[in-house]
Amino acid sequence: MPTSSVSWLREWASERLVFTTAAGTPIDASNLRRYFRRACEAAGIGRWTPYEMRHSAAPLLSAEGVPLERVADVLGHDGTRMVAQVYRHAVAPTVDVAAVPMQRAAGG
Repeated sequence: MPTSSVSWLREWASERLVFTTAAGTPIDASNLRRYFRRACEAAGIGRWTPYEMRHSAAPLLSAEGVPLERVADVLGHDGTRMVAQVYRHAVAPTVDVAAVPMQRAAGG
């Protein structure tokens, strides 16, 4: 690999961040929100925030049958408790799931 193509790598600040500046340093939160909003609009999905995306990922993955441990991994958690209590919301009403067993239990 030519030296010029990896020279930026030596300058990259390795802090294991998800969102960074071009140099790998922490990005200002207002800049991140602005860039993220533009990216979402360019993708045709409307206006989203990273917070909304994070809180949407867990219930969607869970509804598709992804095990809670894997959802926690995707969100960067080392356990499932926080994901189960905070992030995993029901995507579809759960009343429908319980309706048939309740009807059978009631003799209907």
